[in-house]
Amino acid sequence: MAIAIIAFAYIAMIGLLPVGMANFSKAIDNSIGAQITQRLAGEALQTDFDTLTASSVPVYRYFDNQGNEVPKMTGSVYTAEITVVTPTKLPNSSTPPNPSLATVTIRLATNPGENPLPFAPASHLRIRTHTALVAKK
Repeated sequence: MAIAIIAFAYIAMIGLLPVGMANFSKAIDNSIGAQITQRLAGEALQTDFDTLTASSVPVYRYFDNQGNEVPKMTGSVYTAEITVVTPTKLPNSSTPPNPSLATVTIRLATNPGENPLPFAPASHLRIRTHTALVAKK
């Protein structure tokens, strides 16, 4: 009888392992994604304003499963798209767009399959979008 009770308890615990592992994987993904986004936003804030706003073409950067930057998409797990738009209008304001203010948009896709178009609507990848306002000093 005791063996049956213990076996019943172990079967329930083993059944919960996949759910626990999935939640752990999502937590790691959220943590690394936040780290990457924070690093990119910090770099944008420290970059000279004229250098930051020199191009309106999105910049793509790639990161491995630990959040370390890699030179190309091969071997990457995260793809970041950084877009800078200037002039920028202040949020909730009727003032005209300000040429001394830029909007930096960082989109981060979890892309372990190295999808060449991770930000396309048909990709169905998890994408997080973060925005920062950068002022000219």
